[in-house]
Amino acid sequence: MILPDGVVATMSVTEDVQQTTQIRYHCYSASWDPSTSSHDFTYTAQYRLETSNGGHGTVSPASGWYDSGASVEVSVSQTAFQSGTDTKYVFQRWDGASTSSSDRVTLTMDSPKSITAVWKTQYYLKIISEHGTPTGEGWYDSGSNAQISVDESVGFIPVRYVFDRWDGSGVSSSTSRSTTVDMSAPRTVAAVWKEDYLYTIAAAGGGIVIIAAVAFFLLRRKPSAPSQPSYVPPPPPT
Repeated sequence: MILPDGVVATMSVTEDVQQTTQIRYHCYSASWDPSTSSHDFTYTAQYRLETSNGGHGTVSPASGWYDSGASVEVSVSQTAFQSGTDTKYVFQRWDGASTSSSDRVTLTMDSPKSITAVWKTQYYLKIISEHGTPTGEGWYDSGSNAQISVDESVGFIPVRYVFDRWDGSGVSSSTSRSTTVDMSAPRTVAAVWKEDYLYTIAAAGGGIVIIAAVAFFLLRRKPSAPSQPSYVPPPPPT
């Protein structure tokens, strides 16, 4: 093309040439001023990276195009999200271009890639008990079984409390002081206690018997009072 003297023209090409929805060719310098030196319009192959947060948090970077051979670090913004007081989501692994359990991975863009964060759900188990020291309260993976237990009895005199049963959904054996809870949902279980009156009466009766025995023993050991000597008057004078 011949241009009149003094006229400056800029030449340009299409910046991106799409081959498929996941592959394209990108020209970083898509325009040229002929008044300068010669110019080659060079295209670089690029691949699409699709990233997904899996429903929680943020994955960085967002989906986009990357040069062939580029290294891209993909990460999640945080590894746990709590919903209310009894449900949370914990990062477990990646799915797709990587199956690593690390929250930060590096991908080489030698082809189109897709990666999704995979999360596991956890539920909180709350244990309520007026007596004893229950164990097992805490966070558990959805669908797992939580092991719980509590003392068989507590107290002595004047009252002893004996474990009676568990109240709450998901308990496998409500009358066993050591049992499991199905954690397919948030759970609250309570230990129910009853007073052992027979034990209290027996313990009190035993105490009375012991006190009586001690008193009897002490009385048996008490020395008798010394006998008073008989008074014999002196004989009359002769």
